[in-house]
Amino acid sequence: MPAARDNIDCGGGFDRVLVDGRDLTSDCEKKFTSPRKYYESIFGPNYDYYAPFYL
Repeated sequence: MPAARDNIDCGGGFDRVLVDGRDLTSDCEKKFTSPRKYYESIFGPNYDYYAPFYL
């Protein structure tokens, strides 16, 4: 459940932003609602989102 509505203005350049359903964005080239997809866009398709949780 989203906590509050955020207004996000990315501005110039290439931007990635992780948002929830209530957020409003402008000038953002890539918008993600999934943390996994967000991190894969930064670190590549072989990034293991769950690696920090392995013991």
